[in-house]
Amino acid sequence: MEIFLRYDAFIFQAINGLHNRVFDFIFLFLSLPVEYGAFWVILGLILFVFGGKKLKSYALMSLFAMVLADFFIGNLLSSFLFRQRPYLALPNVHQLGPAWTGTSFPSTHATISFAGAYILGNLNKKLLLFMLILASLIAISRIYLGMHYPLDVVAGAVIGILSAKLTLLLWKNFKVTTVE
Repeated sequence: MEIFLRYDAFIFQAINGLHNRVFDFIFLFLSLPVEYGAFWVILGLILFVFGGKKLKSYALMSLFAMVLADFFIGNLLSSFLFRQRPYLALPNVHQLGPAWTGTSFPSTHATISFAGAYILGNLNKKLLLFMLILASLIAISRIYLGMHYPLDVVAGAVIGILSAKLTLLLWKNFKVTTVE
């Protein structure tokens, strides 16, 4: 396990060490709107309010998947597996944005982003690719900003995608296909 944590710190330092004004702006721009899942919740609400039956269903599924991923799985894991954030644990870390002090594992940004992206991306294959790239960039931003190690965001991505797949399976099995 120790070897994984060393590689994790090494990869973290490589990504976090790429700082420049352009990347600072881009990664803050990607990360800040996702605080508390705001971007994904707002996107889901817009689809629900202005979309047809299919979009309303996908909006509800994305919100359900994000709640499942974050509150039930992410919070459960983080209550058992505390990991200090890299900017608090390592020297010479460039930390930008809100300075959270709670557990680093798993990344809530990655968890919520991948849950929302996977559900909404299932509207069509081209959209799925775009959404997964967006979620990946958000996850990378958390490393760049000094808030998470790579394993934190990978765990968040896995939790988010598994929560989304479980949501899609439940929706299909319970035949919840449209919303009036």
